[in-house]
Formats: sequence, C-alpha cells, structure tokens
Amino acid sequence: MNPGDQSHIWGIVVDFLQFAGVAWVAFVQYVRKPGEDAGAALQGVTDRLIALEQAQKHVATNTDLAQLRTTAEKTEIRVEALVESQKRSTVQLDRIENFLLTRK
Repeated sequence: MNPGDQSHIWGIVVDFLQFAGVAWVAFVQYVRKPGEDAGAALQGVTDRLIALEQAQKHVATNTDLAQLRTTAEKTEIRVEALVESQKRSTVQLDRIENFLLTRK
C-alpha cells in the first residue's frame, strides 16, 4: 500500500462521517419537528381569536343597552300601574265582601 492510498481512505472515512453527521442532524430535526409545534401553537391562538371575535359580535352595544334600559323603565311603569289597579280591585272586592257578610 502506498502512503497516498491511506490518505485517500482517510478522506473517504471523513466524508462518510460528515455524511453520517449531517444525516443524524437532519433526522433529529425531522423527529423534533419544531415547525409543527409552532404551527400548532399558532393554530390554537388563531382558534381562540376567532372564537373571541364571534363572541364579540353578540355583545350588546351602547345603543342596545340604552334601548334595553328604556324598555325596562317602560315595563316597570306598566307593572306599577297594574299594582295600583290591583289595589283598587282589592278594595272594591273587600267592600263587596263586607256588604254581603253584613247583609242579613
């Protein structure tokens, strides 16, 4: 064997080791899949943002709240009127009951 042949063999061995090292790094990166982890996290944030936007569409605005307040005030006024009417009816029924009970 010539001394030049040994250096050629060592060159092949070094090339093979470099290839094996690069292949190993590529395999580890493929198994780790950092892009998928980031993609999944980004997808989760996107899903939550979409859900928040959908919920925000159904939130009442100031105009809606003002209309609701007006409707509630009108309803309260009507209920108070009904209570007054009921009191008058109760008084009338009490008078009728007393008249019928005291009548002999």
